Amino acid sequence: MIPENEGLLTELPGKVNDLQEDFQETKDKLLETQKLAEDLQKQNEKLLADNVRQSQELSEALISLQEVEKRKIDRNQKIRATFYTGAILLVGYFCSTRILRLILRRRSFDKSKD
Repeated sequence: MIPENEGLLTELPGKVNDLQEDFQETKDKLLETQKLAEDLQKQNEKLLADNVRQSQELSEALISLQEVEKRKIDRNQKIRATFYTGAILLVGYFCSTRILRLILRRRSFDKSKD
């Protein structure tokens, strides 16, 4: 044998052991990474489901708020219509009593002339 290769042959079992240890460490890291990836995937799915649920809740809340706002606008329109109707009736009553008084005065004045 060549003396240069003798050193390689004596070091070979140590290198094989080092390679096996490195392989085992890499394999362990791979398994750990795969487990971490699975955990992240599960967490992502959970967050996505929570996001969908919250989106639905927000949509329902928005619809509810829109309905409340519509009822508020409708109620305000009814109040406004009632107010204007009352004001018109009051002005109409005032005007009609004034006109009636003028008509009655004119008639009484016409009768007193005769």
